[in-house]
Amino acid sequence: MTNHWHPKHFLELAQHLYGPEQSPALARCAWSVSWKLEIAQYHITEALTAIPKSLPEVPDKRRAASELALLDMSGWEEAKPFSKAQLICEAHAIAAAQALHSVTDILSHVVYLGLGLEGTSKPLSVGERSLYSVLRNLEKSGVAPKVTSILRHLSTSDTFRYLRAYVNTTKHVSLVKRAFGISLRDEEPNKYGLVIQPFRYEFRGTIEEWSIKWMDDFLNESMLFVSGSAVEVSQALEEFLVAKAG
Repeated sequence: MTNHWHPKHFLELAQHLYGPEQSPALARCAWSVSWKLEIAQYHITEALTAIPKSLPEVPDKRRAASELALLDMSGWEEAKPFSKAQLICEAHAIAAAQALHSVTDILSHVVYLGLGLEGTSKPLSVGERSLYSVLRNLEKSGVAPKVTSILRHLSTSDTFRYLRAYVNTTKHVSLVKRAFGISLRDEEPNKYGLVIQPFRYEFRGTIEEWSIKWMDDFLNESMLFVSGSAVEVSQALEEFLVAKAG
């Protein structure tokens, strides 16, 4: 379930403060956040329903999944739909992760334009307005400390850092190993699906070590965190623009 991003009010405030010339670029970025979040949610839904759809209609789907997983490991023909479902799950998971990761950079464009930072002494070009560069710009300028705090928390959180590591590894280096897993805990009777294996990621000279993670936990946590951060930014931008308008 996503947190809902509604940029209409702060877009109206920004147009009033900055005039109509900047409005189209800001609106395009702001509404792109909504669209990318919807795209991510679509891929998450497809990822997390692919494997359950491949299972027979039986009361104990965890057991059915366990049996098919054993058949799949042995190369049985009957397990081919189950094997394909895993591929579909992973494909949609990668697409969802990339969409969510891109939201953070698009959101940074919104912040940059929404705060009027293009008028600073060293403006950033469109291609330079990433999450990290906009955050550095904000920290140096001292403008909108609440927005700065939200972006800093976003960029340093374990949830985002894992998302970044997964996206950049699968996009630029190799697929991250995954396997089919089943929880043996009775209190988690529906816990089965893909598990992301531990992996390493190098970021700015530092090696990050990431432990095993259920795919559904990764996708749901990432969606809630990124969409929630976007909503927080929207609210902080509104507060900033209202104060600026006097």
